[in-house]
Order: sequence, then structure tokens, then C-alpha cells
Amino acid sequence: MAAALAFFVAGVQWARFGVTRAERAQNFVLLLQEDEAFRPTASGDELVREHTAWAEELARRGALVLADKLDPRAASTDGLRDSSSLGPLTGLFIVRAPDAAAAIQLARSHPHVKYGGRIVVRGIVRR
Repeated sequence: MAAALAFFVAGVQWARFGVTRAERAQNFVLLLQEDEAFRPTASGDELVREHTAWAEELARRGALVLADKLDPRAASTDGLRDSSSLGPLTGLFIVRAPDAAAAIQLARSHPHVKYGGRIVVRGIVRR
């Protein structure tokens, strides 16, 4: 099923949509997780179409920064925990939203959720 997430358009970049609006918005990461609750009833091709349509709509609205599929192999580095300790992460989106509530609403509208997938939403702190 993780293979069905190959639909992510690697490196999709959003276009700036006005200085005032862009200054108020912040970036959030949406991490897609699959566990035993994830049970897609659609075919792999249909999943790709649903995810692509969702991402294209966000891009059209200027809310999509990046969309990518994550490598299913766990990676580790000396001194760091194995990424598998976070759970089965399969994809990520970076989106622009005015606040956390709006980012959560975007996550709730993602097709991954309707099949029992989880989405972790975290704000990105600019330094």
C-alpha cells in the first residue's frame, strides 16, 4: 500500500501569492502514517488519482510547498534513533496555512484519512 503513494509529485513548489498573505501564513508538515487501521478500498491507481487531485487543489490555492513519498527503508545514523521508532511514515506534505487549526483542517481533508491513515501535523519554526 505504501507503494501506492508513489503519486507524490516530487519537489512540487508553490508560487508566492501576495506578500501580506504570505507573511501571515506559516509552514506546517503533514506526515502520513500507515498502521493496522489503514485499509484502502481503492485501487493503487485510484489512490494516486485521489492524492494527486488533493495536492493539485492545494497547489492551485497557493497552499502547497512540497509533496513527497518517503523511502520505506528505515535509516539510522550514529547517535540518532532509527526512524522506524516514529511509526510507518509513508509520505509528507509541507503546506502553508494561517494557523495550526487551518493546517489540521487541510490534513482532515486528505484522502489518506478516509482509509484510516493517520496524519501528524507539526508547525515548522523559522529560525
